[in-house]
Amino acid sequence: VLIKPGVRLNEVYNKTINFIRERNADIVSNVLDIMGYGIGLENKNVKLTVSKECEEVIKSNMVLTIYLCFENLIDKKGHKYWLQLADTILIQ
Repeated sequence: VLIKPGVRLNEVYNKTINFIRERNADIVSNVLDIMGYGIGLENKNVKLTVSKECEEVIKSNMVLTIYLCFENLIDKKGHKYWLQLADTILIQ
């Protein structure tokens, strides 16, 4: 399990980038710089981002919105599109 108490948010980001790179290095440049954020009293906590810069540690009972977004992908017909996968999770 990658997203669990004690793991830094930038570790989640870096391991996800490495996972993508191992499978298809060509699309790493299409991944957005942020892969999620903490939510609580505010809908989006800008201090808790899943990004390469954020060293905050995941704690139990945190709620995170996790998303993986690829921009400017090109299909076989040459059409550009974006792909986003997202979910909101409670850390236990």
